[in-house]
Amino acid sequence: KKLTVGLVGVIFAFGMIASNAHALSWSVCKAKKIGPDTSTNTVLLQVKQCNSDPTGGNPNGFMTLSDKQTDQMMATILTAMSLGYSLAIGYDGTKNPTTNKNIVKAITLADPNL
Repeated sequence: KKLTVGLVGVIFAFGMIASNAHALSWSVCKAKKIGPDTSTNTVLLQVKQCNSDPTGGNPNGFMTLSDKQTDQMMATILTAMSLGYSLAIGYDGTKNPTTNKNIVKAITLADPNL
């Protein structure tokens, strides 16, 4: 009985991850710069050369990193910048109320040929 409950929990967790993954839109971009915005206590990412517009108005604009897993996102961005890789940026159009910029919900290294 415990195994069944545990298995149902694992399936539910994967289902939640999958449903959240489908809610995101993805853009492939290069990172231009990243840094803190001390006036809003957030981390901003400026993107360039995007295959679509993740910023909601400027394909070379700024986005705000999610306040969840910010350190991991920054590490991924800095790695991409140092290697010259593109980033796959996941977002859902939610704006940070302080910066009014789209929030990066997920980020990973993209194929270096993109």
